[in-house]
Amino acid sequence: MTFAAIRFRSGNRPARCDAVAPREMDPSEAVCPDRTYGAIRAYFSIVEAHRTGGTLLAPLFGGSCFSPAIVESPEGLNLVADMARAERRMIEDGIIGSDHLLLVCRKRAKPAESYLRPQTGIS
Repeated sequence: MTFAAIRFRSGNRPARCDAVAPREMDPSEAVCPDRTYGAIRAYFSIVEAHRTGGTLLAPLFGGSCFSPAIVESPEGLNLVADMARAERRMIEDGIIGSDHLLLVCRKRAKPAESYLRPQTGIS
């Protein structure tokens, strides 16, 4: 956070999310998306997949680490754009993963059996 001017900081620090809390607040929230991917692939053909980020920026903005003033000036907006570009580069370079994934899918005529079998760790 030291890269952001003091007037853009709220004083709050990012906190880790309790994996159970979102499920209790909103059962549609995918707490373990790695587990849902196989289920999606069982019933849908993935036409396109877009990693949309959120790994670094969501905790900063969602955790209220920034003051609303950050979007009220060109300097603040440039800082947000720079952070988004840095996060995108790190995702594309494989340094960090993407917390959010947008899938464009087509429903399968019938489920793909290979994705429905329990995962045993043995191929």
